[in-house]
Amino acid sequence: MNDSKLLHNIAVGCLTEANLDPQLALEEFLDEIRDAGGLMCALVDAAGAAEQLALEYLECVARDIKG
Repeated sequence: MNDSKLLHNIAVGCLTEANLDPQLALEEFLDEIRDAGGLMCALVDAAGAAEQLALEYLECVARDIKG
């Protein structure tokens, strides 16, 4: 499985647990991708912007899930 697919699957799992609320899913999502090693690189390549980019990504995935 490639990094972007794994990243998406983690986002879907976190969002599902948080009833598709990106704000509620953010902390768990960041913890999961930090624990998964290099996945943070798939999300951000500049230090300090991880939380904002993670939230934007979760919002995008949540919109996709909701259709």
